[in-house]
Amino acid sequence: GFRVEPMISGGKNATLAVVRQWLRDPAFVTACARAAMTLNASGLVFDIELEQSTEVDGRSFASMIALVRRELRTRVPDATVSVATGTGRMSKTDVLANSSADQLISMGTYWQPSSFQSDIEHDMANVGGARYSCGLCDSCAAQVKNNSRAAIDKRFSLMAKAGVEHVAWWL
Repeated sequence: GFRVEPMISGGKNATLAVVRQWLRDPAFVTACARAAMTLNASGLVFDIELEQSTEVDGRSFASMIALVRRELRTRVPDATVSVATGTGRMSKTDVLANSSADQLISMGTYWQPSSFQSDIEHDMANVGGARYSCGLCDSCAAQVKNNSRAAIDKRFSLMAKAGVEHVAWWL
């Protein structure tokens, strides 16, 4: 089935200092939960990938995810809170494996097939198949070389072979 989950992202202009403020701000947690409710969404996806982030940032991120999830679920009991994983320690599956995120969505989909295969194996081992998703993003795909139909088919073949159960698609 399909779920509609708006993305919370710092965008290309987010700095680690700004994101660290968000992670400590109860008003940010409330605003995120309210945004999902206002949009009548199924939940939220956080895509905050900062290369210079640390494991400490990841633990703070995991704590913030738990707070948002708890706040959102008091109003929408089956709402989900998911995280796009990728660049930076704060958004790696080994750091977020014990978080309360419902789905950890790998954005390694656009890496070379050999790297993508090892990414799938690593991440599924960290979080399990039920919580692991592969992310697809039209704007990301447009920026990636070797994004031919054959390359995409190869990635989907690798996902099927590994038993990936979920695909998150950003439109």
